[in-house]
Amino acid sequence: MVSGYSVTDLNGAHETKNVISGTYNKKEKNFSFKEEDIIYTKSTFNKNSFCFVNYSGKVKLVNNSSKIEGDFKGLFKDKTKCIDGTVLLVGTDKIYKLVDKVNSKIQKSKK
Repeated sequence: MVSGYSVTDLNGAHETKNVISGTYNKKEKNFSFKEEDIIYTKSTFNKNSFCFVNYSGKVKLVNNSSKIEGDFKGLFKDKTKCIDGTVLLVGTDKIYKLVDKVNSKIQKSKK
């Protein structure tokens, strides 16, 4: 079992934090989760217009970095379809290494 939260539009005008829950099947490396409810939002939109992510797919673990990529189904609170799309999540180690690499290049630049 997995539980936690997701954040959308971080530091933006519509920043929203949602409760998520799901499961991870270690044998099949399958991860599924769904956003269930809004914890808070800065948005002025009606809460019934929020589209919640429902995802199921494989998890790739390679050399201490993780990656989740696949299609998701978007559902309104009443379970009617709102939008489908693609989700791409990468582990924070990979992001921090990329940021450090870019920062290092910027520091070495003469511009």
